[in-house]
Amino acid sequence: GYGYEGEALFRTKFLVPEDAPLGSSIKLSAKATYLMCSAKLCVPGRKLMSFELPVSAQTVPADSGEFERWTERFPTEMNSNEKSVSSSGGFSSPDANKGSLMVSFSWVEGRPSDRFQIFAAVPDRTILLKEVSRLVSEKGLEVEYEITRNPSTKRQTQELEIVLVPLDGPKQGRGFVTSVPLPS
Repeated sequence: GYGYEGEALFRTKFLVPEDAPLGSSIKLSAKATYLMCSAKLCVPGRKLMSFELPVSAQTVPADSGEFERWTERFPTEMNSNEKSVSSSGGFSSPDANKGSLMVSFSWVEGRPSDRFQIFAAVPDRTILLKEVSRLVSEKGLEVEYEITRNPSTKRQTQELEIVLVPLDGPKQGRGFVTSVPLPS
Protein backbone atom coordinates (compact mmCIF):
# COMPACT_ATOMS: atom_id res chain seq x y z
CA GLY A 1 0.00 0.00 0.00
CA TYR A 2 2.71 2.55 -0.67
CA GLY A 3 4.03 4.10 -3.86
CA TYR A 4 7.53 4.20 -5.27
CA GLU A 5 8.41 5.17 -8.80
CA GLY A 6 11.05 3.25 -10.76
CA GLU A 7 13.17 1.08 -8.47
CA ALA A 8 12.41 0.30 -4.84
CA LEU A 9 14.61 -1.10 -2.09
CA PHE A 10 13.11 -2.90 0.91
CA ARG A 11 14.95 -4.12 3.99
CA THR A 12 14.49 -7.37 5.79
CA LYS A 13 16.28 -9.10 8.64
CA PHE A 14 17.42 -12.69 8.61
CA LEU A 15 19.63 -14.86 10.81
CA VAL A 16 22.39 -17.05 9.44
CA PRO A 17 22.35 -20.50 11.06
CA GLU A 18 25.05 -20.70 13.76
CA ASP A 19 26.48 -23.86 12.24
CA ALA A 20 26.91 -22.37 8.75
CA PRO A 21 30.59 -22.86 7.82
CA LEU A 22 32.65 -19.73 7.08
CA GLY A 23 33.32 -19.39 3.38
CA SER A 24 30.14 -21.23 2.42
CA SER A 25 27.05 -19.51 1.12
CA ILE A 26 23.41 -19.48 2.11
CA LYS A 27 20.50 -19.27 -0.27
CA LEU A 28 17.80 -16.69 0.42
CA SER A 29 14.44 -16.53 -1.29
CA ALA A 30 11.45 -14.23 -1.04
CA LYS A 31 7.98 -13.96 -2.50
CA ALA A 32 6.85 -10.45 -3.36
CA THR A 33 3.34 -9.29 -4.21
CA TYR A 34 2.88 -5.76 -5.43
CA LEU A 35 0.72 -3.38 -7.44
CA MET A 36 1.88 -1.52 -10.54
CA CYS A 37 -0.29 1.58 -10.80
CA SER A 38 -1.03 4.37 -13.20
CA ALA A 39 -3.30 7.31 -12.39
CA LYS A 40 -6.45 5.23 -13.08
CA LEU A 41 -5.55 1.54 -12.81
CA CYS A 42 -3.56 -0.86 -10.60
CA VAL A 43 -2.43 -4.28 -11.82
CA PRO A 44 -1.29 -6.87 -9.25
CA GLY A 45 2.06 -8.61 -9.70
CA ARG A 46 4.03 -11.42 -8.06
CA LYS A 47 7.69 -12.34 -8.12
CA LEU A 48 9.74 -15.15 -6.57
CA MET A 49 13.32 -14.04 -5.96
CA SER A 50 16.34 -15.99 -4.77
CA PHE A 51 20.05 -15.35 -4.42
CA GLU A 52 23.09 -16.57 -2.49
CA LEU A 53 25.16 -14.68 0.07
CA PRO A 54 28.60 -15.69 1.35
CA VAL A 55 29.01 -16.57 5.03
CA SER A 56 31.82 -14.55 6.61
CA ALA A 57 33.06 -13.81 10.12
CA GLN A 58 32.23 -10.12 9.81
CA THR A 59 29.42 -8.16 8.21
CA VAL A 60 30.58 -6.24 5.18
CA PRO A 61 28.01 -3.51 4.45
CA ALA A 62 27.52 -3.15 0.73
CA ASP A 63 25.84 -0.05 -0.64
CA SER A 64 25.16 1.33 2.86
CA GLY A 65 24.62 4.85 1.44
CA GLU A 66 21.90 3.52 -0.86
CA PHE A 67 20.19 1.76 2.08
CA GLU A 68 20.29 4.97 4.14
CA ARG A 69 18.69 6.99 1.32
CA TRP A 70 15.88 4.44 0.98
CA THR A 71 15.33 4.22 4.74
CA GLU A 72 14.44 7.92 4.74
CA ARG A 73 11.66 7.21 2.21
CA PHE A 74 9.95 4.36 4.09
CA PRO A 75 6.59 5.13 5.68
CA THR A 76 6.57 5.46 9.47
CA GLU A 77 3.92 4.47 12.00
CA MET A 78 1.71 7.40 12.96
CA ASN A 79 2.58 8.14 16.59
CA SER A 80 -0.46 8.38 18.88
CA ASN A 81 1.09 11.48 20.52
CA GLU A 82 0.95 13.42 17.27
CA LYS A 83 -2.31 12.23 15.70
CA SER A 84 -5.57 10.43 16.19
CA VAL A 85 -7.37 8.24 13.69
CA SER A 86 -10.97 7.11 13.88
CA SER A 87 -13.35 5.33 11.55
CA SER A 88 -17.11 4.94 11.36
CA GLY A 89 -19.65 3.52 8.97
CA GLY A 90 -21.18 0.18 8.21
CA PHE A 91 -23.50 -1.86 6.07
CA SER A 92 -27.26 -1.38 6.05
CA SER A 93 -27.75 -5.02 7.10
CA PRO A 94 -25.49 -8.00 7.91
CA ASP A 95 -26.10 -9.55 4.49
CA ALA A 96 -25.72 -6.30 2.52
CA ASN A 97 -22.70 -6.12 0.21
CA LYS A 98 -22.48 -2.33 -0.04
CA GLY A 99 -21.71 0.08 2.76
CA SER A 100 -19.70 3.14 3.70
CA LEU A 101 -16.61 3.96 5.73
CA MET A 102 -15.52 7.38 7.00
CA VAL A 103 -11.89 7.65 8.13
CA SER A 104 -10.88 10.77 10.08
CA PHE A 105 -7.29 11.84 10.74
CA SER A 106 -6.39 14.70 13.07
CA TRP A 107 -2.98 16.01 14.11
CA VAL A 108 -2.14 17.70 17.42
CA GLU A 109 0.00 20.37 15.76
CA GLY A 110 -2.03 20.74 12.58
CA ARG A 111 -1.94 18.60 9.48
CA PRO A 112 1.50 18.14 7.88
CA SER A 113 0.33 18.95 4.34
CA ASP A 114 -2.42 20.54 2.27
CA ARG A 115 -2.42 17.64 -0.19
CA PHE A 116 -2.10 13.88 0.35
CA GLN A 117 -1.81 10.73 -1.67
CA ILE A 118 -3.72 7.95 0.08
CA PHE A 119 -3.03 4.24 -0.35
CA ALA A 120 -5.56 1.86 1.23
CA ALA A 121 -4.45 -1.78 1.28
CA VAL A 122 -6.88 -4.68 1.39
CA PRO A 123 -4.54 -7.69 1.32
CA ASP A 124 -7.01 -10.50 0.75
CA ARG A 125 -9.38 -8.74 -1.70
CA THR A 126 -12.43 -9.38 0.49
CA ILE A 127 -13.66 -5.83 -0.09
CA LEU A 128 -13.38 -3.16 -2.74
CA LEU A 129 -12.93 0.49 -1.80
CA LYS A 130 -13.86 3.55 -3.79
CA GLU A 131 -12.97 6.99 -2.47
CA VAL A 132 -16.12 9.12 -2.55
CA SER A 133 -15.00 12.37 -0.94
CA ARG A 134 -12.11 14.05 0.83
CA LEU A 135 -12.33 17.02 3.19
CA VAL A 136 -9.23 18.84 4.45
CA SER A 137 -9.57 21.04 7.55
CA GLU A 138 -7.04 23.05 9.56
CA LYS A 139 -5.99 20.12 11.77
CA GLY A 140 -7.30 17.12 9.92
CA LEU A 141 -8.45 15.12 6.96
CA GLU A 142 -11.63 13.10 6.41
CA VAL A 143 -11.92 10.49 3.69
CA GLU A 144 -15.18 8.76 2.82
CA TYR A 145 -15.15 5.39 1.06
CA GLU A 146 -17.83 3.26 -0.54
CA ILE A 147 -17.25 -0.37 0.46
CA THR A 148 -18.32 -3.38 -1.58
CA ARG A 149 -17.90 -6.85 -0.07
CA ASN A 150 -16.78 -9.71 -2.25
CA PRO A 151 -19.61 -12.21 -1.61
CA SER A 152 -17.55 -15.18 -2.85
CA THR A 153 -14.97 -14.68 -0.08
CA LYS A 154 -15.70 -16.52 3.17
CA ARG A 155 -13.22 -14.69 5.44
CA GLN A 156 -13.73 -10.95 5.78
CA THR A 157 -10.95 -8.43 6.39
CA GLN A 158 -11.15 -6.84 9.85
CA GLU A 159 -8.72 -3.94 9.37
CA LEU A 160 -7.73 -1.57 6.62
CA GLU A 161 -4.11 -0.42 6.43
CA ILE A 162 -3.73 3.12 5.13
CA VAL A 163 -0.63 5.02 4.06
CA LEU A 164 -0.91 8.83 3.86
CA VAL A 165 1.77 10.58 1.83
CA PRO A 166 2.06 14.38 2.21
CA LEU A 167 2.59 15.97 -1.22
CA ASP A 168 3.87 19.27 0.17
CA GLY A 169 5.11 20.73 3.46
CA PRO A 170 7.98 19.65 5.73
CA LYS A 171 7.16 15.91 5.59
CA GLN A 172 6.64 15.81 1.81
CA GLY A 173 7.05 12.33 0.35
CA ARG A 174 7.40 10.56 3.71
CA GLY A 175 4.40 8.34 4.29
CA PHE A 176 2.55 7.65 7.54
CA VAL A 177 1.12 4.16 8.13
CA THR A 178 -1.95 3.44 10.24
CA SER A 179 -4.74 0.85 10.49
CA VAL A 180 -8.45 1.34 11.08
CA PRO A 181 -11.12 -1.24 11.91
CA LEU A 182 -13.61 -1.98 9.17
CA PRO A 183 -17.34 -2.09 9.83
CA SER A 184 -18.78 -5.59 10.10
